[in-house]
Amino acid sequence: MKKSGEITYIIYDKGQNNFKVFCLADDESQKQIKVAGEIMKIRVGMRVEVEGEFKKDKYGETFKASII
Repeated sequence: MKKSGEITYIIYDKGQNNFKVFCLADDESQKQIKVAGEIMKIRVGMRVEVEGEFKKDKYGETFKASII
């Protein structure tokens, strides 16, 4: 599944590795979705396209991105 949109909020960015968690304003549904995956550098306002699937874990529903 592919999702695209604008990064609205960065939840986790430790800087020591490439793993990030961020909120994405999904172009298709117009809803905020939480995305987790490995990406080099991101910033609020950046447009991205991600590929992956939704998963539920202890943090709630998250789009686990395999390609960003």
